[in-house]
Amino acid sequence: MLRSGIDQWRREVIARRCAKGNDPACSDIEFYVVEVNLAAVSDPVERARLQGLPTSLRIESGDVNALRDAARDALSHSPEFQRLLTELMP
Repeated sequence: MLRSGIDQWRREVIARRCAKGNDPACSDIEFYVVEVNLAAVSDPVERARLQGLPTSLRIESGDVNALRDAARDALSHSPEFQRLLTELMP
């Protein structure tokens, strides 16, 4: 559902940009949907621990670091994020 919504949004943005008629690169736009999910943590004990953390404005620094590590790992295994990085390279 999110992907189809993103596709529709992309088409609408392109239509608006190209309607002006003065930009040859009006359709040169790409959207990326990158999902970071704690369910993807491979270690079942760490996954359960991270998923059990409270959602609050204050999280212990060790837990923050563990969440950052989990996010870094999820992004490193995300094909869509890797595609984004590749396309951002000069």
